[in-house]
Amino acid sequence: MPGTRTIDTAFRADRIGTCAFAVAVAMWIAWLATHLPFVNAPPAVAGPIVLGTQLVAAAWIARRWLGGCATLTVVVTSAAAGIVSSLINLLILGAFLVEAPSDATGAPTPGVAGLKPGALVTAMGFVAAGALIGLLGGVMGSVMRRSDATTQNVDPGVSWVARLALVACVAIAPLLILGGAVTSTASGMAVRGWPDSYGANMFLFPISLMSNPRIFFEHAHRLFGSLVGLTTLVLMLLALWRGPSRGVRLGAVSVFVLVCVQGVLGGARVLENSRGFALLHGVLAQLTFAAAVALAVHSAPGFRRAAPWEPDLKHRLTRVTATGLLHALVLQLVLGAAYRHFGAVHALYTHAAFSFVVVTMAAVLGFALLGWAPSGAGCGWWGSRGMGIERLTMRRLGLGLLASVLVQFLLGWIAFYAVLTGPAKGPVPLPEQIHTAAPIDVWRSSVATLHHTNGAFVLALATATYVWARRIFQKPRG
Repeated sequence: MPGTRTIDTAFRADRIGTCAFAVAVAMWIAWLATHLPFVNAPPAVAGPIVLGTQLVAAAWIARRWLGGCATLTVVVTSAAAGIVSSLINLLILGAFLVEAPSDATGAPTPGVAGLKPGALVTAMGFVAAGALIGLLGGVMGSVMRRSDATTQNVDPGVSWVARLALVACVAIAPLLILGGAVTSTASGMAVRGWPDSYGANMFLFPISLMSNPRIFFEHAHRLFGSLVGLTTLVLMLLALWRGPSRGVRLGAVSVFVLVCVQGVLGGARVLENSRGFALLHGVLAQLTFAAAVALAVHSAPGFRRAAPWEPDLKHRLTRVTATGLLHALVLQLVLGAAYRHFGAVHALYTHAAFSFVVVTMAAVLGFALLGWAPSGAGCGWWGSRGMGIERLTMRRLGLGLLASVLVQFLLGWIAFYAVLTGPAKGPVPLPEQIHTAAPIDVWRSSVATLHHTNGAFVLALATATYVWARRIFQKPRG
């Protein structure tokens, strides 16, 4: 009967795959945080943090995403997701399974010849440990579930496409941060070769050779690029299999194609030592992130259930402002990239002046969204689900835009000051020059990377606002 609440007892590939990629992305982020230059946590600290992250992520997913499943289904799905996530994590574990170079050149061993004795056994043990941790996380999540969680309706497929799209967005975020750090620290040419790294398999490049910060940033950027490529590939296949609409299927294909183009542009930048390819690579990275955000919004069940409002003049103005802000941010992105990659001073000053236009448009749009979604009594400044999905989303997008653009404006002027008081931009050091190049200016590179990263977040919020505005500020069909 319609509306009957049931317990899901099926073991499904889409569910296992989505949970596995969510856990893997969380573990990769933990690995990055513990191995960043100037942090470089010892293995005795980094290892438990990464594995602890896996356990916490597995438990959270079991509680929040598998709440409508039977307990046995939750535990088995979590264990299977632990195995799959560990297989994904072999892409990064390979750096720890190869011997450090022993010859005078310090070059890594090509292929698998440099694997440590027992590397296969270690990899198999890692996968087995992933299964065990996943199982424990499933048990913990089952215990923590609310008493009514086992009787929730389970979406037959749409929600898992949306959730994997969200996971893809989370995976792209650290890739953007690393990309910004690569440019801010002049690390774009630190690793010779592509798709190899100094002649070695990219996934078997020894961790011992990543001690130089520039090499670490560039090589970690490549590794996260492979994770994003694999995630968006599986997302595309899942969307083609279970996508709720033709638009979602085409969007997933488009995101995967954009990621592939990004990889080729990144390789061409290294092989050709081209600043032009670097600029295209940097701009397209944020546009790809925006496309992934648009896909995540468009595939979400709440978005698809949202009812369009009857249009009036204020609705149309809000929609036009959202469209204008998105275009203005793309132009601002190009101007910023022109300075970062070419040192074009005129682009820098235009970027600074145009920021007032962007801030004004974002403020107008943000307050307009808050006007369409008053918090009301008892709803709080962040809103509550009692407001309805449309008004709740409008309020949160408005608050997010206002906060993020304010932070971006302040970071922009700090970065502008750092540029004016710092040394002129020089050439990007080549692989043979990085060990004698000037040390990284941590303060200036951190400010520039933060500005770059928050800019991507502003663009993501503007994209989500644009997609929602097109959905609800229109005349209902039919």
